[in-house]
Amino acid sequence: MSEHLSAGRYCVLCPRGGAGITALFGSLGVSFGRGSNSTKSTQQRIDGLIKSASTVSPSTAKETNHGVGDDRLVDTGGQLGVGSWNSSPHTWHFGHASAAVVHFGLFEVVGGIHRVQPSVFYDEGENVFCVFQGYLSNLEELIDRYFEISPDSRSSSPTAVVMPKKTPGEKAAELVYTMFQQVDDPLVLLSELQGQYAFALVDGDRKQVFAARDSSGKENLYFEIDEDGGLTISNERLRVNSSDGIGLVAWEELLPGHYLSGKPVKVHQFALTPAQLTEREYNDALDDAWDDGDPSYHSKRSVSDGTEDAVPVSL
Repeated sequence: MSEHLSAGRYCVLCPRGGAGITALFGSLGVSFGRGSNSTKSTQQRIDGLIKSASTVSPSTAKETNHGVGDDRLVDTGGQLGVGSWNSSPHTWHFGHASAAVVHFGLFEVVGGIHRVQPSVFYDEGENVFCVFQGYLSNLEELIDRYFEISPDSRSSSPTAVVMPKKTPGEKAAELVYTMFQQVDDPLVLLSELQGQYAFALVDGDRKQVFAARDSSGKENLYFEIDEDGGLTISNERLRVNSSDGIGLVAWEELLPGHYLSGKPVKVHQFALTPAQLTEREYNDALDDAWDDGDPSYHSKRSVSDGTEDAVPVSL
């Protein structure tokens, strides 16, 4: 468990309340906490996270109720447009005691090219927040399909027209939200995303959360569903106070190929994990060998489950 909200880490806090939700994706959603007690508890948890950031004090943290801007950079006059880095965590509040805190970091992605991680999309008008980490290999294709583009702009790249001056990660975060609005089935939405990613989306007005991790597992995602049904999400096992103020969050890993949604919030699977995929490929290979009558395969009883498995043996 990391003791600090170090650069590149984030935490999304959605305490449970008693109110119902507006339906989206059928039962997709989490009802957020209400009242001054929940709000005070959330702020205390945020304060604790900010204090844990090793290079920043609470007084320098930025309260953000708009999209991420150039305040992440103190000076852009250095090499590759990157100078002194503003390491202050940023926070967003969505109402109903829900909030997010992000400590942006600057990381080298390849050959001297640096990118800000994680990436955030926030729409103040819609009160929607999405934090995204990783990449989508079919980003431009999906933007072309899910965003309305004027005919006069068709000669340019759809990505450049719809989302000028945004990094690929910021474009991906906005794309996930746009698809969230347009696609009725979360399984259909997730089947469209190609790449290595993890994200958490909060719709403050509809009081809903949707989070997922692709099947490769390259990007981390952890969560806790407390006994009241409240949800905490992070990309690291941070030291975070529990929503009731007693003890710490007991993190669980969201396995690759799984997502969080529903009321009450539950874990769902949309793709095979790497271990499941390896097992399936192995079994398929054995089936093919038997179908072909390969004599190098013989029956061997499995010690673990007592079943007959075909395994290769040397003759």
